[in-house]
Amino acid sequence: MKQLAKLLFVALLVFFSCSQGDETWEGNEPPQAPGTHSFGVSFTRANLDAFAEQGITEIGIYAYLKDSLVFGKNLPLNDGNLKVDLPLGENLQTFAIANAGQMIDTDSLSKVTVRMGEDMQNQIYLSDIVDFVSDNSVSNLNLELKRLVGQVIFQPKETEDVLNAITHFDQLSLTFTNAGVAYKIKSGT
Repeated sequence: MKQLAKLLFVALLVFFSCSQGDETWEGNEPPQAPGTHSFGVSFTRANLDAFAEQGITEIGIYAYLKDSLVFGKNLPLNDGNLKVDLPLGENLQTFAIANAGQMIDTDSLSKVTVRMGEDMQNQIYLSDIVDFVSDNSVSNLNLELKRLVGQVIFQPKETEDVLNAITHFDQLSLTFTNAGVAYKIKSGT
């Protein structure tokens, strides 16, 4: 009876060690999901310094296959080197954004819009849209974020002759109409 118990114990041990063999891997990271590849996203030192001044701790990374969202998350900035898992072997478009008030219609690249926060005080940073093929030859994407700014155009009610005749202004009244509070990322409008 003791021999039979030992034999069963050894058989169970061999069975469990064989069945768990599929879950082991070499290296420090677990294997990728089938059909995905891990890409690094890094930022310039100038970007990291600007983010630190603004108190920015997260970066939004969005990736699109044709016009459909395949990845869209805010990731902690940490040291400026982020990892993103994207579908392997596809033509993708991606961009990064920081300090956005609100992202609208993120499911479609042609519709995605960034909207200013309610206080209109955030300095938003946005990268260009980068096209790339997600194959094993690409392991790192360098994205440079630039501050998104608006432009104000003043159109006086007075004619040019009236303005040229004035030599001293004692008061200047400005009225803003049609102030932009949102920006469509793909079209730039």
